[in-house]
Amino acid sequence: MGFGVPGGIGVAAATGRRPLILVGDGAFQMTGWELGNCRRYGFDPIVVLFNNASWEMLRVFQPESRFNDLSDWNFATIAASLGGHGERVTTRRALKEALERARREGWAPGAERAAQAERSQAEALERFQHVVSQVIPSEAVSESDMHLGQLSPVSTGTGGGFVLQLVSPTILDFSMVIVNGLDPAATELLPYRVRLVDVDGDELRAGRIDELDADGGAEVFHQFKRADLTGFTTVVVVDAIGDVVLSGTVDQSS
Repeated sequence: MGFGVPGGIGVAAATGRRPLILVGDGAFQMTGWELGNCRRYGFDPIVVLFNNASWEMLRVFQPESRFNDLSDWNFATIAASLGGHGERVTTRRALKEALERARREGWAPGAERAAQAERSQAEALERFQHVVSQVIPSEAVSESDMHLGQLSPVSTGTGGGFVLQLVSPTILDFSMVIVNGLDPAATELLPYRVRLVDVDGDELRAGRIDELDADGGAEVFHQFKRADLTGFTTVVVVDAIGDVVLSGTVDQSS
């Protein structure tokens, strides 16, 4: 049970095609929330959710069990919080029209996924170069001293972003972390702390995030006056509870 949504996401990841996922409301309650990761990865599945407010598969084996009856959740209204668009339909005509709209109006066709990722990285690097230029002359910065890595969510969390480093033998080192897609309503998780970790497990503090914008994004820029960032290639973002929510690595050899 609950295979449909993660299976469809796997199809999108493996083939680059746009899957049509059929799932019941009970199965969706188990694993449907993984759709919240699709927008960050550029996946754009169409999901048809059959809502009969029950565990019909379980009812076949245990028809007498009262737990087979579920509440009628309005899943269409939940879609926006997962980064998509939802419609509730009750007739075949309305279903046909909704499917046609979904095919026409998908936010990110699979063919654009790679280009979109490249644009995001290019924008992050451009932003970093702009910020660094406000502190030190641009002629003092070599492109070979700039390194980029990507942040991904830990476990089943959401969000992502980029980490950028300037590691130079002649000028002060810098790091910049750009996060997006965190939950701006989860204020109890603030502040987020950014830490750099080397292969020996030693840590450097690289700033903190005290607030998020409406899209769950923020930037943290830190200048290291005494520390050398060489070898500090692991980056983690930790919430106020102490859980790591984002992590990534920077390839300093590139």
